[in-house]
Amino acid sequence: MKSLSQVITKALYTNDCVIVPDFGGFITQKKSAFFDSHNQTLLPPSKQLTFNVQLHQNDGLLVNLFAMENHLAYEQSMSEIDLSVKHWKATLQNGEKLQLAQIGDFWCDAEGNIQFQQDRNVNLLLSAYGLESLHFVATVPEIVLPAKVKNKQHFWRYAAAATLLLPLAFYSFWIPTKTDVFEAGMISYKDFNPLHETHPGSYSGNKIALKPLVEVSEETYFQDRVEEIPNAPISQDNNDFSMATFHCIAGCFADPSNANRLKAKLQILGFSASVFEDGGLYKVSAGSGFSEDALTSISREASAKNIEVWILK
Repeated sequence: MKSLSQVITKALYTNDCVIVPDFGGFITQKKSAFFDSHNQTLLPPSKQLTFNVQLHQNDGLLVNLFAMENHLAYEQSMSEIDLSVKHWKATLQNGEKLQLAQIGDFWCDAEGNIQFQQDRNVNLLLSAYGLESLHFVATVPEIVLPAKVKNKQHFWRYAAAATLLLPLAFYSFWIPTKTDVFEAGMISYKDFNPLHETHPGSYSGNKIALKPLVEVSEETYFQDRVEEIPNAPISQDNNDFSMATFHCIAGCFADPSNANRLKAKLQILGFSASVFEDGGLYKVSAGSGFSEDALTSISREASAKNIEVWILK
């Protein structure tokens, strides 16, 4: 058998007023959708339900519906409703709360008046069937931290310093260990090229015939003869050197001994080497002439023997 509260709920879906004999009447009123700002909830359209204890005269609607749902006669249906109403009143008189499923809660206030609160979880409006409440969650603005901007000025400063220091560190190691600059006493721009191959110089020895030694007795004396030598004319080679305006320079030294050492090396290689002082330095010439064209062959020969030369005008 269906309970009285179940039959009342079914009647409220299709009727605006349902009276429970000797208890009170339920009145429904359509309510539009509204937004509950306190709970941040959008409620769909519904039926607002109120209770009036003054409406207790039997209009036959509930009794007939109860009889139909439970297959009872009218008188029997009236008796079942009367038993349920007596039980409800006894609960309220004992100071307890009366809860009717899908309808609401009843209780008595301090003055003995019946109070009613509708069950908000049930929507009695058929046209709003399937619509649910929408709860809005406040969006929290995303905090975007500013990206750290790297100081490009510092980056380029370090890059420029690295560009200068790396070649300096490389050649500080390369020149002393891979070249003979300290042994030869001179430096060439090819020493700065790590890919340049250094070819050792080739030398040819000349056999010199020495006269046999003659033993001379300690008692043997020689009479020194001093021959008068007429004034010799100035050497033509010296005049040619001083008159020459172009020199094929192979090296410059502050120490004359280093200049003479290079001069001897060039002479062994077949060059007409000479040393002269210019500007406080001793310059070693591999050859000289009166024009740059005259020094072309000397420069070519020096390059073939891996000797760096430059033209001094």
